[in-house]
Amino acid sequence: MTAVYAIGQALHLRAWQAVALAPVDDWGQAWRLLAGHFMLRAGLLVAPVAIPAGLAVAGVLWAWRIYATTTGLGGITASAPIEFDARQWRRQERAARGRAAAPGWVPLLIRRGLIVIGATIRTVRHPWRPILTVPTARSPGIR
Repeated sequence: MTAVYAIGQALHLRAWQAVALAPVDDWGQAWRLLAGHFMLRAGLLVAPVAIPAGLAVAGVLWAWRIYATTTGLGGITASAPIEFDARQWRRQERAARGRAAAPGWVPLLIRRGLIVIGATIRTVRHPWRPILTVPTARSPGIR
């Protein structure tokens, strides 16, 4: 769409300076059309340049967001990782409390048949160590 627009402008204007300034001129014309309540014409006039430019900007911002998330930045400020970690901790704590308070809850079992005692919150990249566990044979009602 943008290439067809650029080729059409180049054929019509025949000067590279005029072709380079054509989107600016079209933007001004679109504002005049909007003032005259011709929204469809204004949208069609700026769409060939505005839509791809908007998608390019959104792509760059999304790439930054993905980078920030994967590296643990989670934001622009230096304290963003700390705030993100605190929010995650509070959310996990609420979920653990809710599960522990739910009626008829089933205890957390590990592979060796041990019951985990107390609230367990997983920490990123830290293996769980069986510190507080009880064998299932010692618990009544669990087979």
